[in-house]
Amino acid sequence: LKHPTWAMGGKITIDSATLMNKGLEVIEAHHLFGVGADRIEVLVHPQSLVHSLVEFADGSTLAQLGLPDMRTALAVGLGWPERIAYAIRRGRKQLQQARDDGNETQVLRTLGYLADACRASGERDAAVTYGQEAVKRARATGNRNAEVANLIRLGEAHKYRDEHAVAEPLLREALDLTSAGDAEALRDFTLQHLGKCLLEMGRYVEEFVHI
Repeated sequence: LKHPTWAMGGKITIDSATLMNKGLEVIEAHHLFGVGADRIEVLVHPQSLVHSLVEFADGSTLAQLGLPDMRTALAVGLGWPERIAYAIRRGRKQLQQARDDGNETQVLRTLGYLADACRASGERDAAVTYGQEAVKRARATGNRNAEVANLIRLGEAHKYRDEHAVAEPLLREALDLTSAGDAEALRDFTLQHLGKCLLEMGRYVEEFVHI
């Protein structure tokens, strides 16, 4: 295992490769700073130079930048609120390379995991927020299978909030996207979720058998 920019051990390297670390960071920001899930966005930045961005009401943005070296983070933690006279000064030109090279496939996967995790932990509103973002990104990239999966995920999040009337059209939309030419397993998976939704609404017998 070798992370391209950080040296933080095997677990973090794997979490970075799968972007699971982004999910953990979102959960951290939500709980540590009391920020609602609808105000937190996920960005992918492979250079590991921009560590956080805060956007203000006037449209300006405050960024925290630094070279990918944990000694800086440790120095901040050990010296707070003062600054330890220890700085990583090598390679400052790397900061000029800062840009967003987003891997949308991984971002979609991470947003889906976040929605699932929030639903499982009882964060109902957050689950809906991340589900909505995952659907939006899937549509923007034209990834139909991801759109189906995230429509189902969003429908389940609404069901968890007892909003079956909102969940039903989302699940029907997912079903419409699974045309006859798609994998049969995907259509069956979608039908299962729609059938369960209709069953919970007391409409399974009248409607589902005709789909």
